[in-house]
Amino acid sequence: MEIGVGDRFLFVLIISTFAYKILNLPQFFFFFIAIVAAWIIFQYHQKKHWHRLDVPGPNVNIFFGNTIKQIRNGSIDVDRENFSKYGNSFGSFLFDRREFCTKDPEMIRQIFIKEFSHFQNRFDFIPGRKEDAPKSLTRNMINMLRDDDWKRVRNRVTPAFTTGKLKKLIPILCDCTERLCKVFEDEYASKKKEILLKDLYGRFLLDVIGRCGFSLDLNTYEEENVFLEQSRLVFNFGRKAQRIRTILCVFFPLTAKLIENFTGKSLAFAVDEQFFKEMMGELYEKRRADPAAKEKYSDIFQLLMNAVEDDDDEEIANGNGAISADDAQIIHNELRSDGKQQKQGKHLTKIELFAQGFIILVAG
Repeated sequence: MEIGVGDRFLFVLIISTFAYKILNLPQFFFFFIAIVAAWIIFQYHQKKHWHRLDVPGPNVNIFFGNTIKQIRNGSIDVDRENFSKYGNSFGSFLFDRREFCTKDPEMIRQIFIKEFSHFQNRFDFIPGRKEDAPKSLTRNMINMLRDDDWKRVRNRVTPAFTTGKLKKLIPILCDCTERLCKVFEDEYASKKKEILLKDLYGRFLLDVIGRCGFSLDLNTYEEENVFLEQSRLVFNFGRKAQRIRTILCVFFPLTAKLIENFTGKSLAFAVDEQFFKEMMGELYEKRRADPAAKEKYSDIFQLLMNAVEDDDDEEIANGNGAISADDAQIIHNELRSDGKQQKQGKHLTKIELFAQGFIILVAG
């Protein structure tokens, strides 16, 4: 269970409050100095991780890592400066999280292809684990799963995103682009109206997601659109409530998890999961009932359903699907060398399938 710098501060504060109640003033003073000193020493030791491994990197604030400079100057400029100063690789901290940054092509290939199975656990923005809320869409997303759950889901999902299969989406993308051009012409050029590009391209993006992801016409260019509103809620970091949620998840992951377990609501995203579950549930049952669905639909949701049900090993062996060398290497990495894992992880649960569709719908 992850404990953030804010959680540690709260722990020190709570212990100090109890000590103040039961100790006299001199005793409390020495106790407070000791516990604060222990906390500072712990933070200092933690931030010396890269130094102990002889990995070069910038100086680190013991409480905030290198985050303050990234916020002030922007992560791109800070990374460019660090690469210029320390070479192709350096170590830094995002608050208490250790970060190893590299632009070495061979190392990147080693991590993302050859040894990718050793790097399955991603950045945990959402507090808690799948076990805390097994029916949650957000906690079943592949980028939030960990260890064996991640291996099992990735093992089934990877064949859905081979190069040959994704090329089938190109005609749909072209059709969506033509629709956008028609909106430009009919609604703006002919009427000489001002174009709100951010809003219009947001609608275009959702149109692409709906059609490429689910073969759904979401009517995104209409004024009132429930899909557009729900999608905006997910990553609307400009809202005050969402900023507070983000701060809680980053600084106080343990506290955020306790709040989530108590309230039963996600702190990371202000999204109505039930809305998306019902939408994908109806689509799932419709596709399952249609024996020609595999041939009729080429969207990503259908590719995921096919990957869950099909024997992708047979496809690779027969050369179907235009799988590139890198695709084949990713699929045939050491995840498949574990016979027990392969036997147990043949299929995804319905909620896991919906969760991967949820990623597509809200993040594109």
